[in-house]
Amino acid sequence: MDEARRLQALAAYRERARRFEEIARRRRLQGVPAPAPGPVAAVGGGSPRLSARGRQVLRLLANGYGNKEIALVLRVGPETVKTHVRNVLVALNARNRAHAVAIAYRLGLLDAEDSLRAPGP
Repeated sequence: MDEARRLQALAAYRERARRFEEIARRRRLQGVPAPAPGPVAAVGGGSPRLSARGRQVLRLLANGYGNKEIALVLRVGPETVKTHVRNVLVALNARNRAHAVAIAYRLGLLDAEDSLRAPGP
């Protein structure tokens, strides 16, 4: 994946995160109760527990990689990638990949350099 495409994917993730935050802000102003706390809140306010592989997968997601691309980079099968992505979503209590990346940025698990860094351990 070239750098321009990575930057475009990062911009799209940031825009989705901004929209999630805006919707949440409006709902708070309207008095809509927040969803029940999930695994992220249950860790005592600290970082969610992600394995090293989970962090790799999260970084690749932030770079806009799809399951097949992640499988090639990590040298695993597509079903294994699906399992890793599902584990990341559960650990972050995320609804989808974009939400997981937004949460990871908010929690400081990712920074702007992660989205441009070559994949690896």
